[in-house]
Amino acid sequence: MCPVSDARFFNDEPVDGSPNAPDLLGRQQYAKHASTLLHRVREQSESGVLALIGPWGSGKSSVLQMVMQQLRQAELAEPTGQARRFRWRPRRRPAAEDTPHTQWSVAELNPWMYSDVESLALALFSEIRGALPKGAHGSEVRRKLGEFAQSISPLGKLTSLIGLDSSDLIKHVGDRISGDTSASAAKHAAEAALRRADRPVLVVMDDLDRLTPEELLVVFKLVRLVGHLPNIYYMISFDEQTLLDVLQRSDLVGDSDHRAREFLEKIIQVRLDLPAFRDRDTAAMGIRSLNALLDAHGLAMTPGEERRFSEAYFRHLQDRLQTPRAIKRYFGQADATLGSLAGNVDLVDFLIVTFLRTNEPGVYRLLGRHRAELTGTSIATAVRRSTQPGERAEHWQTRLRTAGVAEGNIDGVLNLLALLFPTVQQDLGNGGDTKAAAQRRGIGSADYFDRYMVFGVPGDDLSEAAFDQALAQLNAGVPEEEAAELLLRLCEDTHRITRRIQHRRRRTIPADTGTTSSQTGQPDHPRRRGSDAEASSSTARIAGPSPQARGRHRPRRVHRPGARDISAGVGATSFPARQRTWRSDRPCGPWSSGVVEGHVNRIKMLKRRMFGRAGFHLLRKRALFAPLLARQRADQAGVSLGLCGPARCQARTPSRSLCCSRSVGHGG
Repeated sequence: MCPVSDARFFNDEPVDGSPNAPDLLGRQQYAKHASTLLHRVREQSESGVLALIGPWGSGKSSVLQMVMQQLRQAELAEPTGQARRFRWRPRRRPAAEDTPHTQWSVAELNPWMYSDVESLALALFSEIRGALPKGAHGSEVRRKLGEFAQSISPLGKLTSLIGLDSSDLIKHVGDRISGDTSASAAKHAAEAALRRADRPVLVVMDDLDRLTPEELLVVFKLVRLVGHLPNIYYMISFDEQTLLDVLQRSDLVGDSDHRAREFLEKIIQVRLDLPAFRDRDTAAMGIRSLNALLDAHGLAMTPGEERRFSEAYFRHLQDRLQTPRAIKRYFGQADATLGSLAGNVDLVDFLIVTFLRTNEPGVYRLLGRHRAELTGTSIATAVRRSTQPGERAEHWQTRLRTAGVAEGNIDGVLNLLALLFPTVQQDLGNGGDTKAAAQRRGIGSADYFDRYMVFGVPGDDLSEAAFDQALAQLNAGVPEEEAAELLLRLCEDTHRITRRIQHRRRRTIPADTGTTSSQTGQPDHPRRRGSDAEASSSTARIAGPSPQARGRHRPRRVHRPGARDISAGVGATSFPARQRTWRSDRPCGPWSSGVVEGHVNRIKMLKRRMFGRAGFHLLRKRALFAPLLARQRADQAGVSLGLCGPARCQARTPSRSLCCSRSVGHGG
């Protein structure tokens, strides 16, 4: 059973490893590594900038939350201050696995709220002052930082920071002119106060890649120039490629990827790349999310559905769902629209359609425009069949390009459409079974297509639960509202309701009531049929009585005049007798499909011989007219096709060698 937290598809807040927001990807260990690295940077430098780099949706904000939580919850392992100076043993540099002994103050700054360097600098000093601990040293540092902020900020913006009114404005102007309030002196005083406090402060800035080029340069100017103070450290996060694109749009860097990377190297001191989201992690998170989705709606997948979804997910969907946010967003969209469709559509088709709707909205709109062609109900079926499969595949690729699909994703999206629609599968040169799509209530059937488009059962349709209830009422002879609705639909849309009843009968006919092993996938074993006698009696009411139970018999074979009994003759005394005995033991009776199989094999042989050499018209002539021509030649030679006897061979000597050489039991 999945954890309950996995079903929180609509919560996009960062996780911190708590019971309410557990760490499912094992990022706590990496957050601990980042915290330890932060202590090592402090030992070697008075200030520094660390960058957490990863693509959008990969979990950068979650790692930042875990790092801040570990720093805030860290307790001192030994007394600090003067007591540490009189230790007789030397200080040992902490190893990577040791627990840090320094307490940190954490300040969060959202640069989105400020557009110029003065406002952002005031906000930075305000956050640092708020993060400092209470006490004598903290009060002094806060006062010095406030003076430094006053020296670098205009008076209009300074009033918003320290709360000056218009009556005090003239007084502060005179104080700044007459006193020693230069920016350099104020900065030196703030640096001295921060060194005496000996309390490191971590300033966290998230999502810098979403800023404009001007705002991004303001942040970097603040971090490396104005905010470069002792015991002040910065941890920023961004998507590297997006940030480089933003920098290339600025006048400072220009359209040069190399210059943009060099500019980043001057700003960032330590680079922290987020751990890769492996295929194994993608599969594990996808399975957890799928199980949570099924549990939330009380559904379960059959083995056949599991195979179909595994083929679609691991061959096509997994390459597009490469971040935790993408997986969560995908299954969240499925959870949002599955409610009224549960039990009324094929679950695998629904998940594939949800992926197209979420990641390829142009393709999803394309489905509605080509509904008739996709479901095989188009009036242009003859024109479609006259074209080659390769031409139809290229036509679909052109449609996908027009719908906005990237060039590298066209083949994958086209294969997803082939999994949904048998007509597209036929256009790609493969066989497609339209009856199988209708049997599973797939989108490839015209009877169920609209359900996937309206996210529910339309008003002119009956849900599966109402349909089953109506059939049960009619079977019991107690018609109610559902049965009356079914009869009304049967009058209005006879073919559709009839098809649904036939599909329902196919799903309910068991293997021991005449279904062969090719339909059920199980061998025709006598012990299995005997052990399932109780199950066959319970399902006979659904599938209907057998012909023998209704008092009917199979039609007898009519003896044709002039036809020879296959049981007579020397060559027919052994093999046909054994064949007839073997057939009598089969559940299907004494009939055989050998003739049909022979014709099928003959046509396949012709098609393979003519592949790439001739067209469809020649194949049609050879498949349909070749047996007639052969019969005419045989009649002209005096040999009737089918059976021949010794007397006929003696009477017609021109064909004696041909006939007798192909007859069993005849002399040469």
